[in-house]
Amino acid sequence: GPISRACLAADRSAASPRLCACVQSVANRELSAADRSRVESFFGDPERAHAIKISDTRANDAFWDRYRSFISAARSQCG
Repeated sequence: GPISRACLAADRSAASPRLCACVQSVANRELSAADRSRVESFFGDPERAHAIKISDTRANDAFWDRYRSFISAARSQCG
């Protein structure tokens, strides 16, 4: 999926096909399609994630809560 591809393309040392596929699988279960698209963009533009985190809108706050839940699930399920 798109998150898996973005994960591999980001060229981080810990990225592997297995890890990135696991993260994609968790994203598919935990996030809506719109949220997954937003998360995918973070790999190419980490500053975008920071901008959303510090913004003061209800929509971004709600997204950030879902994103933190996804990250927690991915860490526990993907190692």
